Amino acid sequence: MSSLDWSNMVEKFFAFRGAADKVGFYTPELDRMEQSLIDINPVRGLEFKDVLSSREEYHHVAPSV
Repeated sequence: MSSLDWSNMVEKFFAFRGAADKVGFYTPELDRMEQSLIDINPVRGLEFKDVLSSREEYHHVAPSV
């Protein structure tokens, strides 16, 4: 997976996660999905906050990668 593909997936995931967290929708599953995104990160040192810093949809506090 390229870093661009991963970044796009992160953006889409956190847009959904922000809305889902507001209503408590599938929280345990989303936590596992988030960990999977961390695990498949193709670029060491690239963190969620780096990808999402300009995104308004980023409401969830993501762990460091």
